[in-house]
Amino acid sequence: MARKTPPEFEIKIDQLVFGGEGIGHFDNRPVFVYGVLPGETVLVRPIKVNGKFVKAAVVKILEPSPDRVESQESHYLTCSPWQVMSYKQQLEEKQKVVKSMWQKLVHRLPLNNVSITPSPAEWKYRNKLEFSVVDNAGEVSLAFHQRFRHNKYYNLDACVLGSDNMNKVSKYILDTAVSNGYNADTIKNILVRYSFFTQSTIATLYTVNPDGNIFSAECEGLDGFSIVYSEPKTPAAVTSLVLSQQGKLELQENISGINLLYGANSFFQVNPDAFTLLLDDVKNKLVKKQGVLLDLYAGVGTIGFALSDIFDKVYSVESNEEASDFAQKNVKINKLDNIVIENGMAEKQNLDDLLSRVDVVVVDPPRAGLHPKVLEKLRDNGPGTLVYISCNPSTQARDWEVLQQVYQTSFWQLYDLYPQTPHVESVLILER
Repeated sequence: MARKTPPEFEIKIDQLVFGGEGIGHFDNRPVFVYGVLPGETVLVRPIKVNGKFVKAAVVKILEPSPDRVESQESHYLTCSPWQVMSYKQQLEEKQKVVKSMWQKLVHRLPLNNVSITPSPAEWKYRNKLEFSVVDNAGEVSLAFHQRFRHNKYYNLDACVLGSDNMNKVSKYILDTAVSNGYNADTIKNILVRYSFFTQSTIATLYTVNPDGNIFSAECEGLDGFSIVYSEPKTPAAVTSLVLSQQGKLELQENISGINLLYGANSFFQVNPDAFTLLLDDVKNKLVKKQGVLLDLYAGVGTIGFALSDIFDKVYSVESNEEASDFAQKNVKINKLDNIVIENGMAEKQNLDDLLSRVDVVVVDPPRAGLHPKVLEKLRDNGPGTLVYISCNPSTQARDWEVLQQVYQTSFWQLYDLYPQTPHVESVLILER
């Protein structure tokens, strides 16, 4: 029987695991902790304890790795816990943890080797930042929620993953809101989005007070601003009622030569330059795949539109109505007459009919992976080529285990869309 876990204890970090934590052991139980490197001896404090494992926070690095580097910000454990590694080591570790995870989950790799494509930018690559707001001794500031700590926050002025203009606008919105009577209790969060293509910024203040002051926001680099009431019972910043709007309500980005409009609440790739590299690789692999393409989980159209010039026709399917509306706009601004936009959930489409009419399917599902019905239909009736793009290689591995019953893997590549974090994009091309 394991003894009671002490308030602090030492462990040696054996390796990094999928999800980004380091793993060590105490009383034969695995201990998972962020902000550590392989080989380090650390003093940790348990955060979550059960009979099978311990989640812990670093108290002190006792024996640092020679590979450790200084983090660029104090709140790095929340937004980018791999800041303490060189970028070269980050790329190496991402390959290791993905391969290890794949072996653990499905006991084999899609291909024997996989490499990773670096991001063109290691810092300031994000086009979206979302800040909480806290009151610290009467001073209201931007904040990020501390990992594993309920109602604990890091106060901050900026985040090095976002552009200088996004950080400047966020602070300006907060200061202006406070001067108009808002406080940490009435502001749910502040969302800022940026276009690298047009160098435009739009921002949204989410408030839990539907009767708060309506104010305008005018500063250099801010092109559009909204105040939105968000139901306080929901922790996420969802739009319950738009209270005011000024200026632009949408942004335009260019990915792989396609101009794409999207809104403040739209899902959109956070690192456009890195995603362009991914799409260019996919296009090069499919260059001989003329015919009809089906793009499931299509969003505002990014992937299907970028591939549309090598296909006679593209069916673009997306469940979110706002995203589908933007996809229709993107058809017009890019003058693409071979694209058909379908609004609806992928699993509720007549997939048998759709799959019978296409030559290639591309999927880019949410982190949960493919819906079981979609997975079953692709296995039973999928076309000759399937492209599976995933922001969560663990659910991709689970789905691949089913698909490999009838498909062979011809291409597997990782892409670092999220430098300084453990997250990684994985792309598979499967041939029936």
